[in-house]
Amino acid sequence: MHGAYMDSKTTGTRKRFFITASIFAAAHFIPQLGCMVVSIGSSMSRFDDPAAHPAMVDEVVGKIAEVMMQPGAAIWDSMPRDSRPDLLECPLFFGNSLLRGAVLAFILQGMLHQRKRKNRS
Repeated sequence: MHGAYMDSKTTGTRKRFFITASIFAAAHFIPQLGCMVVSIGSSMSRFDDPAAHPAMVDEVVGKIAEVMMQPGAAIWDSMPRDSRPDLLECPLFFGNSLLRGAVLAFILQGMLHQRKRKNRS
């Protein structure tokens, strides 16, 4: 009986962790994708008028996109250009958000566990 209780408790904890990590990953991925679309769109509009200076919003959104792409962008940039498979770019883009979501879920789970232990004592 005790073993079955522990298994269900562990399964519930894992399920909660994966749900929390998925929510955090989506909360990171959606703005990251939006920043990239805005940044690419604004840079493409400068093809029509190369003399035009980028607007402040374009620069800010571009910098936010650069920050949100870390550490995936650093891994991508560290690879030699001739050995970068295009198929690796998308999983790295998604993996970046999953990594951030898992780290934040792990931190949140640890904080909740510490608070629960404090309340017991």
